[in-house]
Amino acid sequence: MNTFLFIHTRESEGDHALIYTRNLAEKLKSKIIVMFTAPPIVSATAMQLSTVAGTNPDDYQIKESNPTESQPQNDDIVTYLSYQETARLGMYQLVSKYKIDVIVKGCKTICNKIDLDLQNILSKTLCPLFLIPQGAALSLNHIGYLTDLRYCKREIVSFARQLQRGLKNNLTICNVAASGLPDMAEPFANSMFKELVGAETMKLMNIKERNITKTVDVLAHIMHIDLFMLSYRRSHYNNLIVATESEYQQIHTPLLLFPS
Repeated sequence: MNTFLFIHTRESEGDHALIYTRNLAEKLKSKIIVMFTAPPIVSATAMQLSTVAGTNPDDYQIKESNPTESQPQNDDIVTYLSYQETARLGMYQLVSKYKIDVIVKGCKTICNKIDLDLQNILSKTLCPLFLIPQGAALSLNHIGYLTDLRYCKREIVSFARQLQRGLKNNLTICNVAASGLPDMAEPFANSMFKELVGAETMKLMNIKERNITKTVDVLAHIMHIDLFMLSYRRSHYNNLIVATESEYQQIHTPLLLFPS
């Protein structure tokens, strides 16, 4: 995992998610490319001056107190693209030009529905999408891959291994039967786990609970899983994302979504 593309909307959840992503990139020795989806915010002072003078607010070089209102400085980890470059190239060209491995975006809560732009990201760029809620803790000690072992994807397991090696943390395959399918017997689940995964550094958790929101709640608060990986538009994701705000408002665990 060499490069993250961070989508910054210039809102507060983006600021927190960027701190989270930088913390992750430092541990993985990765780079972050930040693209802005909105132009810099014009200060009230510049706007007042331009109104009086009948000129463009951009003509006034006034320092902003909020760092997100001006172009931040690049460093050895983070490169900030101008809004003009982002608008000129577009998402797909940026992914290709900078050889992006993962796309990252902050969100207010995990309940927010995936908007059309993010659907296009997952369907056309083939990059995993990292959604980081505003309340997410900066620690990343335990990863959970939420799946039905019968549909477990080897490429996601491979990605999880790579992440685990870089972070030196715990990794658990959380086996929950997909909607409409029977639970897997323990011996069958263990056998399939060894065949598909076969890694001593990973653990298997065979879960009987069918309510995904309850399952995620327990895994996050009791098992202390602080990142969930799952396939986008599969049974578990579909059941999870339709959760109401009241059901899911206490969970602030990031999701790493993979194209189906």
